[in-house]
Amino acid sequence: MVRPSLFAALDVASGFVIGKCYKRHRAAEFLNFLKEIDAQIPEGLDIHIVMDNYATHKTPKIKAWLARRPCALHPDFGVMDQSGRALVR
Repeated sequence: MVRPSLFAALDVASGFVIGKCYKRHRAAEFLNFLKEIDAQIPEGLDIHIVMDNYATHKTPKIKAWLARRPCALHPDFGVMDQSGRALVR
């Protein structure tokens, strides 16, 4: 069974959501999603990223994006607030 991967960004102040659903969960799909964030979110805005423990997020291209864009990394769902949990549901 193929399980789609959902990548989503939520602006908690406005409720604006950037969401992408992909057939696969690879670094290429995640990088495409990060580029979508770059295209829609202004420079200098604080970004908090909640990620699972897949190796997808540890590739050199992903690490390079994370180094260019200041953000707080959260390794699991434990830090998500209620609106983030509702988005995942």
